[in-house]
Amino acid sequence: TIPTSIGDLTGLTDLSLSANQITGNIPSSIGNLVGLTSLYLFDNQLVGNIPGQLWTLVNLSQLSLRDNNLTGTLPSAIGDLVNLTSIDLARNQFTGNIPIEFWSLTSLTQISLVSNQFTGGIPSDISNLVNLNNLYLSNNQFSGPLPSEIGFLSLSNLTLDGNQFTGPIPPSYGNLTNLNQLDLSDNSLTGCYDPALTTLCTWSNIRISDGNSFDAAWQDYCMTGAGACVPSCAPIPHVEVQSADVYIDDACYGVILTSPNG
Repeated sequence: TIPTSIGDLTGLTDLSLSANQITGNIPSSIGNLVGLTSLYLFDNQLVGNIPGQLWTLVNLSQLSLRDNNLTGTLPSAIGDLVNLTSIDLARNQFTGNIPIEFWSLTSLTQISLVSNQFTGGIPSDISNLVNLNNLYLSNNQFSGPLPSEIGFLSLSNLTLDGNQFTGPIPPSYGNLTNLNQLDLSDNSLTGCYDPALTTLCTWSNIRISDGNSFDAAWQDYCMTGAGACVPSCAPIPHVEVQSADVYIDDACYGVILTSPNG
């Protein structure tokens, strides 16, 4: 176990106890390490909730607790870690919604919450994370629509597979042209593919339609256009000019000219 006396080492700036088969809880005395900038406790056998005192370590920039047996929910106090650039809580047993304060941590470059039991939607506030490069949310219970704001981030890796997201892929995801990995598989996504998504067809490390219910497989869309969204055409407007009638609907019909007599 981690002794409570760890809190006496108040001059620590970096603490790594990873891959040591440590059991027990994270002691609340860890909150005494006010100068801590990195905390690595991954790949142990830690249990219980994250102590509230950990969220007072406002100088933390790196936090990795992955591959333990930690439980509980994330508190709104996580929003106080304003210097956090990387958080990895993957493969624990966390539950509940991600607090809205989390999506205001603008220094974050990497988020990994893979293989927990987080629930709820991803809010539009994710647009605040302008420095985010890697977003790993696979194998949770996130639900609701995919936020269009993700398409305006400069992401290198995006994994949202194994959740309960619904609806179509937002057209803005066509902006994600610097991706190394994109995985949207095994959700409840449906609908057609917006033409703006064609930019993603050149990437190989992509899983989109597997385990979803789109109008066509992603590969078929990229090869033949199957499952592409068809414009919804409004009634053709009519405009009188001197020598002809002009019917205009650029999205569906282009321009049609007829003589005054038809």
